[in-house]
Amino acid sequence: MQERLFSLSEYYDYSNAVERAEKRRLVELAVQSFRQSGNIEQEAYCLKFLADLYALNDERAKAIEKLNLSLQLYLSIHFTALHAVYILYSNIYYTDGNYSRH
Repeated sequence: MQERLFSLSEYYDYSNAVERAEKRRLVELAVQSFRQSGNIEQEAYCLKFLADLYALNDERAKAIEKLNLSLQLYLSIHFTALHAVYILYSNIYYTDGNYSRH
């Protein structure tokens, strides 16, 4: 079910604010579902994806919160391909003018 929720979110457009809200809702549901099933890697991936959606919506505090959770989960399973997480951190901090973070 988790994969279907996430896959369904891909039908909604990033550039449309209304569709982006539905995309976020579906990804939030996928996060909850992956958490319940214990699939840590997919939960972390969805949280990273969700952080990007919040950042696009100028909700950077929520984006950082989701990104922090994603990073914690990835580190807990010794996942090493973290470049996308750090790129998203840098984009958010750059947008805020916070050049000293991460």
